[in-house]
Amino acid sequence: MPFDGVLTNCIATELHQELAGARVDKIHMPEKHELVLALRTLKGSCKLLLNANSTMARVQLTTVKKENPTTPPMFCMLLRKYLTGGRILSVASYGFERVIVFEIESSNELGDLSNKKLIIEIMGKHSNIVLVHQNGSIIDSIFHVDASMSSKREVMPARPYEWPPSQNKIPPAELVESKVLEDLKSATGRVDRVILNMILGFSPILVQEVCFRANVFPKHEVESLENASLIDLAGELIKLVSEIRSLQLFPAVYFKDRRMDDVLDYHCVRLTHLDFFQKFASINHVLDFYFHKKVFEDKLNQSKQTLMKVVSTNQDRCVRKLALQEQSMRDASDFDHNREVGDLITANIHALKQGEVTVHLQNFYSEQNETIEINLDENLSPQKNAQRYYKKYSKLKKTFEQSTLHARDTMQELDYLATLEEAINQAMTQDDLTEVRLELASQGYLTLPKKKEKRSAEAVSPPNEYLSSDGFTIYAGKNNRQNDLLTLKSSKADDFWLHTQKIPGSHVIIKTSGKTVPSRTIEEAAIISAWHSRARDSSKVPVDYALVRNVKKPPGAKPGMVIYDKFKTIIVSPDALVIKKMTITK
Repeated sequence: MPFDGVLTNCIATELHQELAGARVDKIHMPEKHELVLALRTLKGSCKLLLNANSTMARVQLTTVKKENPTTPPMFCMLLRKYLTGGRILSVASYGFERVIVFEIESSNELGDLSNKKLIIEIMGKHSNIVLVHQNGSIIDSIFHVDASMSSKREVMPARPYEWPPSQNKIPPAELVESKVLEDLKSATGRVDRVILNMILGFSPILVQEVCFRANVFPKHEVESLENASLIDLAGELIKLVSEIRSLQLFPAVYFKDRRMDDVLDYHCVRLTHLDFFQKFASINHVLDFYFHKKVFEDKLNQSKQTLMKVVSTNQDRCVRKLALQEQSMRDASDFDHNREVGDLITANIHALKQGEVTVHLQNFYSEQNETIEINLDENLSPQKNAQRYYKKYSKLKKTFEQSTLHARDTMQELDYLATLEEAINQAMTQDDLTEVRLELASQGYLTLPKKKEKRSAEAVSPPNEYLSSDGFTIYAGKNNRQNDLLTLKSSKADDFWLHTQKIPGSHVIIKTSGKTVPSRTIEEAAIISAWHSRARDSSKVPVDYALVRNVKKPPGAKPGMVIYDKFKTIIVSPDALVIKKMTITK
C-alpha cells in the first residue's frame, strides 16, 4: 500500500484546505492504534481518522462509523483534556517525509491559549501519533519508544520531540533533469532500488510507474542500460515529479482484475501500468473507499479461512477414508474366485481325500478348461474345505459390497464439501458466510454457541438476481441452503433450472412466467451458472439445463444435492462484463 511521501504531501494539502479553522468537538479511540476526531467546520461536521497501525497507518477524513469502547483509553482522555474545543490552525507535511503535523490552538483550565501539535508518523511498524507542547516537548504518544527500543530516537513524555532521521534523498522540488541523468549514469545496482534510494517520498509503486513509462525493466542493472534508456528514464522521472509539483493529481483506487472486486492499490498519481481503476474526486475519498473495502475484505477473508479450514479438514478426512475403502475393495475384489473354488471342490468331492494339501482340478469356469491348483486344509474333510471357501466368498463379497457403498458415500460427501468450498469462495458478505456456517453446523461439521443456533431457523438471505436481455428474471443461489429453497420451494415446474455439469456451483433458475424462453436468455443464464461455479476462470464450460419438474432431491440427500433428467447441455465462457450488465443491484 503506497502511503508514501508524495501521497502524504497530497493529503496534507487537501486536509489543510478542508480543516483550517475547524473546531475539535469530540475525540474517540475505537482501537488501540486509531483516533477519530469529530470536527466542526464552516461547511458542517466531519470526522478525521488517524491510524498508527503497522499495515494500515494513514490520515484521512472518513464517513465510516465505528463502535467506541465503554471506557476511553488514557491517551484518548489526555487528548480530550488538551484538544477538545481547540481550533485547527494548519495541516502540513514534513517535506516529503511521511509525517503530518496538525497545529491546534486550545485553552487550558485557566483559559489561556496555547498551541499544540498533533503529529502522526506514517512509517510502517514505526508509525506513531504524538502530542507535542508549544515548547517542543512531548506530552504523550499513542506508542512509547524508550532507549531500550531505539537508541537513535526516543518518543516518551517530557522528552523533546525530534523529527525522524533524514533519509539523505533528493526532495522532488530540487530535482534537475541533468543532475538526475548524471546520478543515474554513475549509479550501480538495480534500477528500481537506485531510484527508490535517490528520490525522497517515492514508493516502489511510483518507481514501477516511472520504469513503465520509460519502457525500462525495473530489475535490470542501471549500468547495463544504454544511454537512450537512461535519458528516457530521467525524462519520465522529471515528468512525474512535474505532475506532483503542479498538482496534476489523479486520485484513484486500482483493482486486481476487470471484475473490480478486489482492491490492489491506490494513489494520487495516475498509475498507467495498472489497468483497472476507479477515479475519485479527492484523495480522501480514495482512502475512505480503499480502507473501508480493505478492512472489510480482510475480515471477510479471515472468516473465509476459518470456515475453509473446517471444510479442508473434513476433505482430508474423507480422502484418507476413501483410500482405505478403495484398498478394502481391492483386497476383496477376488471374492468370486473363492465361490468358484468351492464349486470345483464340491464337483470333485468324490475324488478327494482328507489329508491332501493341494489338488489339481479341471477348471470348468475357464474357457480353456485348464487345470487349477487348489490349496486345502489337511485337517478338514473335502466337504468342509468347500464350505471354508464358500464362507470366505461370503465374507469377502460382503466386505466388497459394504466398502463399495461406503466409498460411494464418501465420494458424495467429497462432492458436497466441494459445494461448501465454492459457497465460501463466492461469499461476498458476512451474512453469506453465516449461512454456510449454519449449514456446516447442521451437518455436524462444527458446533455453534446456543445463541447462534437459533439463527438456523431465520430466513435465508435472497439469492443473486439478474435480468436477461429479453427481460427474464434469473436467480443464482449463493449457497446450498439457498439452492434448495430456490429450486425446490420458490420455483415452478415450467421454470428452467441450470447447473454446471459435474462442477460445484450454484443452482440457477430462469423464471419463465409461462412464456417461451429465447435461446439468448438460456445462454446468458448459463454464463451466470458458469460464473457462480468453480469454473469461473475457465472457458468452454458445460452447463446442463432442464425444466424444474425434472429436478428431484433424493431422500436423505445433503443440502443442495439433486438429480435431474431430460436435460440439454450448452457450452459457454464466463464473462464479467455480461454478469455486470445483467446484475440487479438492491
